[in-house]
Amino acid sequence: PFVWSNRNKKSIALDLKSPQGLALARDLVCRADVLVENFSSGVMRRLGLDHETCLALNPRLVYCSVAAYSREGAFADRIGFDPIAQAESGFVSMNGYPDREGVRALSPVMDISTAMMVGNAVLGALLARERLGRGQRVEVCPGGSYLPPTVLTGVRNEMRIAREEIFGPVLSVIDFEDEA
Repeated sequence: PFVWSNRNKKSIALDLKSPQGLALARDLVCRADVLVENFSSGVMRRLGLDHETCLALNPRLVYCSVAAYSREGAFADRIGFDPIAQAESGFVSMNGYPDREGVRALSPVMDISTAMMVGNAVLGALLARERLGRGQRVEVCPGGSYLPPTVLTGVRNEMRIAREEIFGPVLSVIDFEDEA
C-alpha cells in the first residue's frame, strides 16, 4: 500500500526540535501551496508553525489541520486510532455475523475516509484561495467523517446524537473566511 499511495512523491525528514529543522520547515512554508498537519493539539503552536504564523510567512498558504476529535472541547487532547474510530462510530457493529460480536475491518477504513475528506477539503480551499486571493484555514475532524457511512447503513439515530455530543458536528468544517 505504501508504494501505490506514495508514487512519485518526494519526502523529507525534519527534526522540528532543532533550530536547523525548524528553519527549513519555515522556508518550505514560504514556498508551499498547502500545509497539512495532524499533530496533537498545541504542537504546531509550540513549534511556531501555527496557522497565524504560517499565514504571516505565506499569505496564500492553505493550512489544513487534522484533529481526531476537534481542536476544542472535551476530547481536544485525545489522539485517534483507526480501530478505536471503527468501534466508536458503530462501524464494527455492522461487520461480521448477526449472531456474534462485531468485527473490525482489517483495512484502515477510517483513516482512508479521513484522507479523502482532507483531499476534498484542501481542493475546496484551493478554489476559495483562487477566488478570494488569500490563503485559507481548513480543519478536518475525522470524528465527523466516521459517521456518514454508519448512518447510511442503518445505525440507530441515538448513536448519531451521542456522536454529535462527543465529537461535534457530523461534517467537517471548512472555514473559507470571506471578509470582503
